[in-house]
Amino acid sequence: MAKYNFVWEEPIKRAMKRPAQEAAAKISAASIKLNKAAVAQFGKPEMVVLAYDAQNKAIAIREYGNEENLKAYAFAARDKGRGITLRCKHFLANVQAAMSLDLSAEPLVCPVSYSGRGKMLVLRLSPQSPEAEDEA
Repeated sequence: MAKYNFVWEEPIKRAMKRPAQEAAAKISAASIKLNKAAVAQFGKPEMVVLAYDAQNKAIAIREYGNEENLKAYAFAARDKGRGITLRCKHFLANVQAAMSLDLSAEPLVCPVSYSGRGKMLVLRLSPQSPEAEDEA
């Protein structure tokens, strides 16, 4: 009997499931882009306010509570299914000055965590920035 040398086609490769995306933000000189994972942690309030902590090199985003002295940014309306971009050039100019950052050449990608206690997102601009405090 003859010996066969079959050459089988490679099996069909199934699309691998993408690993869960880490919550992150990309910060440029003019905007903050939150990825889908960050938006999922935070939800989609209509309006948000921004703050920064120069000492800990962090930015916070929380829901706007009708404070008259704070500038509010549209949030939920900016959702296009791939994350949300906040256009906040003047805010980021203050951040750059306070933290001695230069975001004009290359955007900064940073981790984002949700603080249940403060009901806010915390963007850590430095590896030394403390984690967001969760509910006790």
